[in-house]
Amino acid sequence: MRLADVATIELGARSYSSGAQLNGKASAYLGIYPTPTANALQVASAVRAELNRLHTRFPADLTWEVKFDTTRFVAATIKEIGVSLALTLLAVVVVVSLFLQSWRATLIVVLAIPVSLIGTFAVLYLLGYSANTLSLFAIILALTMVVDDAIVVVENVETKMAEGLDRLQATAQALRQIAGPVIATTLVLLAVFVPVALLPGIVGELYRQFAVTLSTAVALSSLVALTLTPALCALLLRPCSARPAAVWRAV
Repeated sequence: MRLADVATIELGARSYSSGAQLNGKASAYLGIYPTPTANALQVASAVRAELNRLHTRFPADLTWEVKFDTTRFVAATIKEIGVSLALTLLAVVVVVSLFLQSWRATLIVVLAIPVSLIGTFAVLYLLGYSANTLSLFAIILALTMVVDDAIVVVENVETKMAEGLDRLQATAQALRQIAGPVIATTLVLLAVFVPVALLPGIVGELYRQFAVTLSTAVALSSLVALTLTPALCALLLRPCSARPAAVWRAV
C-alpha cells in the first residue's frame, strides 16, 4: 500500500485565497509589517540587506525585487524636512545678524541653537523616541524659539554696556533684571505644550513626541540663556561703537 493509492499528492500552496503575478508570470509575494514601535526605515534597510544575503542561495532562475515600499515616502518626507531645517537655520542666522548688527552678538545667539538642539535629541534618545516627521517638524518650530531668550539676554547686556558698565557688571545686572521674565516666558510656553503630551487616545500618541520635543527645546533654551549666554556675553561682547560698521550702515 502506497500513499498515492489513497490520496492525491502534489506540491501546493498553504492557502489558495490569494495569488500573485509579476509581468504575467507566476510569483510569490511576501509582506513585511513592522511593529508599532519599530523604525520603518531601519526595518526596510534590514529586510533588503537580508534578502541580498539570501539571494546568493536562490536558484539561478529565481530573483527578488521590492514592488511596493511605503518607506520611500517617509524617506522623501524626512529629506524635505531636512532641507526646511537648513533653510530655517539660515534664515534665523541672517535675521539675527541684521537686527543685532554685531558678529559677536550674533555668534553668542547662534551658539545657543546647537546646544539646545543637541540636548533635545539627547532627551529624545533617552526616552526611546526616534527622529520622525513630527519630531523633526517640532525641531523646525523650536529653531525659531530657542534663540528668543538668548537675544533678550544679549540685547540687555549691550544696553547696560552702553550705559557705561563693563562686561562683567553689565552681564550681572542684566541677568538680575531678566531672569524672572525669561523663566516666566518659558513656563507659559510649557503650559501650552506639555498638556498636548498628555492627550489620551490615538491623538495623544501622534502628538506626544511633537510636544515633548518642543517642551524640551524650550526648557533647554531657557537654561542656556541663563547660563551659557551670560558667560559668552562677559567673554565676547565689546562696548558698542557710536558709529556702526560700514556694512551695517549699508543695511
